[in-house]
Amino acid sequence: YSIKFHSCHTTLQFRAEGGGGGSGDEQGGEPTESMRLVHFKLCPTDSCSKGCRKGADYLVEMREFVESYLEFQMDQKEYNCEKVEENCSCDYDDSINDDDVCLSKCYAAAGLDYCGQEENEVDNFLECGAIGENNNNNNNNYYASSATTYVGAYCTNNGIYLGEFSDRQCTKKTSSGAYKSY
Repeated sequence: YSIKFHSCHTTLQFRAEGGGGGSGDEQGGEPTESMRLVHFKLCPTDSCSKGCRKGADYLVEMREFVESYLEFQMDQKEYNCEKVEENCSCDYDDSINDDDVCLSKCYAAAGLDYCGQEENEVDNFLECGAIGENNNNNNNNYYASSATTYVGAYCTNNGIYLGEFSDRQCTKKTSSGAYKSY
């Protein structure tokens, strides 16, 4: 079976606290919050490109969908790297004395340029998190502004992406591009 992304939906739900409205309220006093949902289908792999008529439909929160997808991708990459490691042998090449260099050559030969690299931290921004909050000190040249910018996941007909927003709900996209340059 294969997963076929279908669409995204956003609904508003009332907060249990009612939003409060006090100056110390972390959510800015809004009584509602957006719930982002992903509609996907699980269909037989051989029929997935033909419209997936025989599959099951699922509707889950976007964060759960993306976390599961990223975890699967990470596990798959780890498995691929381990397989190359198991079959990597540089005994035939006397010019390679360093195991890391040997492994790098094996990874390159297998077309796995991601092996041995740091893990992607994209999952840190799935919740609509603030970057550069009231920060004027040029955080390593990545972000310098007096306004708070938020980064979060958003959905299009073509899939799910990370974007830059001006509000804590990640509903008002910005065009400044500070996150993109980061």
